[in-house]
Amino acid sequence: MPLVKVWNDNVHPHTEKYKGDMITIPAGGFVEMEWEEGIQFKGQFTGLAPIVPETGQPDARKFKMIRVDAPATPIFKDAPLVNHATGELAASQAELNAIVKAFRAANPERAVADDGSGKTDQIAAMQAQIDELKALIVAQAPRPVGRPKKEA
Repeated sequence: MPLVKVWNDNVHPHTEKYKGDMITIPAGGFVEMEWEEGIQFKGQFTGLAPIVPETGQPDARKFKMIRVDAPATPIFKDAPLVNHATGELAASQAELNAIVKAFRAANPERAVADDGSGKTDQIAAMQAQIDELKALIVAQAPRPVGRPKKEA
């Protein structure tokens, strides 16, 4: 994991126990951590700040105002030529097209039709069922709004 800066945006230093170690970040300063560790540190609950009796407000010295920089290099990289249905990698776009075509031939129930409509027979049947249900809803008489009146 890449190292990132974990910043303390408070005007007071922040000290917190994290995984058995006491970590102190100076006011407006930073410490370097791995990205995942920084996210966990930021999300760790430290409790509510105690109320200062003189002012009746929470103690600003106890506020946790942590910010984690984004890593310079992306952490998760997706391969550009991959068939996500099977996870197969291809060396070129033509090879990827051949892999996808073979997958469609082997799995016709999961493949999308090549006629340009983008619908399979199953999707077309579901669309027809939705249209029937919409017609039934429109044909149904509207009910009055509110509670029904009590019969005398």
